[in-house]
Amino acid sequence: MKKIILFVALIMLVVTGFAQQKPMVLWFNKPAWQPAEFTYDQKVFKNSFHFEDKGWYEALPLGNGRMGAMVFGGVLKERIQLNEETLWDGYPRDAVNPESGKYLPEIQALMFAGKNDEAEALATKKMMGEPLNIKAYQSLGDLLIDFTNTAGDTVYTDYKRWLSLDSALTVTQFKYQNKN
Repeated sequence: MKKIILFVALIMLVVTGFAQQKPMVLWFNKPAWQPAEFTYDQKVFKNSFHFEDKGWYEALPLGNGRMGAMVFGGVLKERIQLNEETLWDGYPRDAVNPESGKYLPEIQALMFAGKNDEAEALATKKMMGEPLNIKAYQSLGDLLIDFTNTAGDTVYTDYKRWLSLDSALTVTQFKYQNKN
């Protein structure tokens, strides 16, 4: 019986190893939507991603958890939104509530008595950080690359862009004036 279990485990290990060899790639056949002009006038923003259409949702994300970018894959104008983890609205603050320790014994007693709803309500009221909500995360900025001064028409063909999740690489490829 032990040999059968070991054999099945070995087969499953081999199968899962081969399953991971399939490339993990996201691809699109058109650029993400971008406005004709980039503006940062508050009146123009229709939602938190700056655009009415789904341009931000169609951009390809890159990053390592500390810094990142959203690559839009433009042809004549490319936008790369840059991010870094330490950029937050407001000022540095310590959200620890210095009064929270006073209520811990009471909350524990309520929990031991089976009054979990009351314990949760008291913890929410007396132990949460100050301020309760933190400010919003902010973008580092946009890197805009403008190729519109190039001579010739604005027609491009064979557009492809993709993100390889295996290699953390994004590629935008197209033919412009019959050249890659």
